Amino acid sequence: MNFGKRGGKIATSKGRIHSREKVQLGDNVLTVTKVEKSAGSEFDQPKDGHEYVVVTVEIENAGDENISYNPFDFKMANSQGQIVDQAFTTIDTSTALQSGELAPGGKVSGTIAFEQPAGDSACSFSTRPASGPIRQSR
Repeated sequence: MNFGKRGGKIATSKGRIHSREKVQLGDNVLTVTKVEKSAGSEFDQPKDGHEYVVVTVEIENAGDENISYNPFDFKMANSQGQIVDQAFTTIDTSTALQSGELAPGGKVSGTIAFEQPAGDSACSFSTRPASGPIRQSR
């Protein structure tokens, strides 16, 4: 994962963050635990020439007040310059990140699926929590 400074709000001196490494963004602690590709299912497939990229994230509240979370806070960009919201798909229904609030010390984990051109190695996953944007390249 590459996390970088954007808009002067978030920076990490580590540069390259490895899977399961925690990154603190204000009171949010974000961990990307897995990234998988999927061709879909018999009844739910991406457009021709595309695949689903399913990102598993864990969010932890390290603060002393409730924080909110929402899968629409996350986006994925590709090598064609397209920045997309989560895909509406049933491939991750049982694991999909919902929206809600976390009490202090609370944790939530879930998946967010994006539809991207098949084999695009330049996709980047990002979020804009209250403290600013981060970016993760896959």
